[in-house]
Amino acid sequence: MAEQIRPGGADDEWLVDVTDEDIRVARLAWMCARDRGATDLRITQLYESYRGLVMMQAQQIAEDFRYRHAS
Repeated sequence: MAEQIRPGGADDEWLVDVTDEDIRVARLAWMCARDRGATDLRITQLYESYRGLVMMQAQQIAEDFRYRHAS
């Protein structure tokens, strides 16, 4: 994941920029764990990580849109 300060954040605030690649890798890790018989706990952890990244990217897209269209 690439970390950077993004527009609209406080000077001392770090925001994580979630990429499509981050989501692809997280999804692959979750699916591999599921298909290869990992424990239910591990599968759940990986799924929640994947889900969290998807939600963070959606928020990121919405914030970028609002930033670009605020005038």
